[in-house]
Amino acid sequence: MQRFIEVLIRLVKEIVNREIPNTHLYHADVTEVNLEAKTCTVETDDEVIEDVKLGAVEGTLNGCIVIPTLHSTVIVGVIDGDIRTSCILKYSSVEQIHFQSGIYTLLKGAETVKQLEILDKRITAIEQGIQTAKIGVQDGGFSFKTDLTASLSQSKSDLNNLENKDFTHGI
Repeated sequence: MQRFIEVLIRLVKEIVNREIPNTHLYHADVTEVNLEAKTCTVETDDEVIEDVKLGAVEGTLNGCIVIPTLHSTVIVGVIDGDIRTSCILKYSSVEQIHFQSGIYTLLKGAETVKQLEILDKRITAIEQGIQTAKIGVQDGGFSFKTDLTASLSQSKSDLNNLENKDFTHGI
């Protein structure tokens, strides 16, 4: 047990004594966005910083890239004063969000709810149509079909407008 405690104390001391990189934060305005390079140019009170990364990790295949609105305010982080490490940490306004993976399907919340409510009404109409349909003698189901068709024609769903175009799949 004593050996375990000694090792634990040594590890904690190593962690505590590690040097943490010096990080600088800048309050800046977005002056240009380069979607192809996934970078932007920002302007602080004192300087213009180019090639600020829109994502913290370069070359990632999965994840998302947030595109700031032009002339909006951002917080830019720089490690050890090396401007090549600059990336946007916080956004005041977002123009778009790009996902780097084709596995996501992002839907418009309100439109999705609206269309699901219409589909629910249609299912209810089908149930009611079946329960209340008149059965005509020897009409081959014509009256049943007519009643059911009338019930279903009251509300039609449109599933073509569910995807939010502000979200794109890959850049």
